[in-house]
Amino acid sequence: EEGGSKKARGSSAAGPEDPSDKGRWLRLLMQLPCPPQVRGTLSDRLRSALFTETDAMLLHHYLIHLSKHLQVGAPELADDVARLVLERRVQVAYLARLEGARETLQTILLEGLRAGKEKVDGMVEVAGGVWTDKQVVRAALNSLCLPTTAAEAGAAAPSSVGQELRDLVLP
Repeated sequence: EEGGSKKARGSSAAGPEDPSDKGRWLRLLMQLPCPPQVRGTLSDRLRSALFTETDAMLLHHYLIHLSKHLQVGAPELADDVARLVLERRVQVAYLARLEGARETLQTILLEGLRAGKEKVDGMVEVAGGVWTDKQVVRAALNSLCLPTTAAEAGAAAPSSVGQELRDLVLP
């Protein structure tokens, strides 16, 4: 009887939870109505988590939500991703093996490069006369060398994001 009551408590109306769906809590959180201050705090915490999280799948979910749902500025997020790519290389290598993660990284870097900044010391000019941080360019180049998934390796041509990134940072 006791085992039956535990089973009843563990189940939900929506069905059993999929343990491999690590980003479920974040998707549910994003569906809740909340004031902009809370979203800002969540954005800050997720950006900080990029440098401490050890689970590649969660890192991928954080990047998706930061770029699509929390409207973090392109240059700021590109700076964070550049730092992630350059400082956490082993973690990024695992991340790049996840379906779609390599393209997520490259898309964020590409959008950051396109956005550009005002020219200051330590910046470089990329195609189109856009000024950006050297670190973002280095990370973009590193991302082009990341391992690919089996699906990406079988593709005849690089992804459009990868090709556009190449065109922007390689002379």
